[in-house]
Amino acid sequence: MTNYSFAAGSQSVTITQPSGAIGTVSAGLFKLNTSAGDWLAFCVDIFNVLVKPTVYGLGPLTSAGDSTPAGPPVDYPLTLTQQKQIHWLADQAITEYGNSTLTAAKSAAYQVAIWDVAYGSAFVRTINSATQTALNSIVTALGSADLSGYWVPLALTPQANSQGLVKGQKLVTNTPVPEPATLALLGAGLVGLAALRRSRRVTRTAH
Repeated sequence: MTNYSFAAGSQSVTITQPSGAIGTVSAGLFKLNTSAGDWLAFCVDIFNVLVKPTVYGLGPLTSAGDSTPAGPPVDYPLTLTQQKQIHWLADQAITEYGNSTLTAAKSAAYQVAIWDVAYGSAFVRTINSATQTALNSIVTALGSADLSGYWVPLALTPQANSQGLVKGQKLVTNTPVPEPATLALLGAGLVGLAALRRSRRVTRTAH
């Protein structure tokens, strides 16, 4: 990736649990400028920030973020129902973005809904009233959604660098699957997915 931005704006979210998650962040749908064209994606990893440069691989989203990136992995595995729910949420948000109806508050609400699904009761956060109002409507719609046509969504997972270290944050995308030639390129790693500074840009506070 060469650059990124919030596709429809963002809102602040303060994450207090699980421990090890990064505190106050900006939440919303990302537009990623990559070597394979522009991609739209949400964060599913609350333990790592977006860094650059980073090479991302493309594959099925089977788990959320790793709470111990420096040690043995402690992933949050996703059930098929969770995977379908995340796919539905990403699909709805990206459809609204394409229709120019995705507001900053609703974009952030979709992001929070994805984290809620991925981490369940382990996830504790504080959001503003506009985001909460949008989240309430999204949760209601998700509860009655027909998920039969949804499947395991695609994940953008950071790949090891030359030192064998994995830097970056896992993302979920519902961008249409590329043409076969492009997909072959992605198999070797989506390059340049640079500056993925977090599906929420970290807001640093003075201590």
